[in-house]
Amino acid sequence: MRHIWLVILAVLGLFSYAVAEETAQPAQPTPKTANLTPVMKAGEQLRYKVKVTATGNTILPGASKPEPIDTVVDLVISVKVGEPASDGSMPVSIAAQDASAVIGGQRMVLPVSIFPTTTALIDKNGEIKQLLTSGSSELKMPGINSKNLILLFRPNAPAGDVSVGSAWKKMMSLPPEPEKYDFACRFESIESLNGKDTAKVRAELTVLPPPGEDYSAKGFVVTNYSLDGCKLMKSHAEMTVKLNNSKQQTDAPEKVEANIGVDVEPLTAGSPAK
Repeated sequence: MRHIWLVILAVLGLFSYAVAEETAQPAQPTPKTANLTPVMKAGEQLRYKVKVTATGNTILPGASKPEPIDTVVDLVISVKVGEPASDGSMPVSIAAQDASAVIGGQRMVLPVSIFPTTTALIDKNGEIKQLLTSGSSELKMPGINSKNLILLFRPNAPAGDVSVGSAWKKMMSLPPEPEKYDFACRFESIESLNGKDTAKVRAELTVLPPPGEDYSAKGFVVTNYSLDGCKLMKSHAEMTVKLNNSKQQTDAPEKVEANIGVDVEPLTAGSPAK
């Protein structure tokens, strides 16, 4: 009898082992390449939280000289893809749905007019061919404008699969705006974010002013893009903006220097806007 039980236990052990072998899921290897071309679908709409911190000094509306700033601005924005044009270009619009700021330790609601709706026309090669803006901002502050955010949402990587560790450079402009943007990018890694694999891209960014303008802006951007469709999942940017005396600031001989931080992440259902 004891022999029979030993046989039964052995058989059960082999059966359990076979089932375990059959049901065990092998660990999936981390991808070593990714396609970093954003996939746009007409009618698609996403919402994001944006936090902008600004410290230093700047020229505020109506002021004749630089004044100190120490401000945090929170925005909720929508990013919407429109119907393609006859030439295949896609309109992508960024609009503010909510805005507030902490100034002097107190939070106040801001009109969304500080962030006018901006539409970028993106051609079939992924290049931004034109910007269309619904109006001018009532609040002039570095870091709070749709041009900056449009730049964050696109990795501007080479077409096709890009290997981890790859580096590339990209000179961009946003017609009809006169500035140029010099990007030096690197595909740093594929890392897990909220349980999903994402491509982490770091870009060193220098803004090149048009002739006759005496200012500079330089910093870096680190962004995680989803491997499925290359959607922005998280972004952190830091920039230092310097403005010397120019024809626009003839009565403000002091230099202006502001340190700007921008953080962006998706606004999921049920998550707080602030």
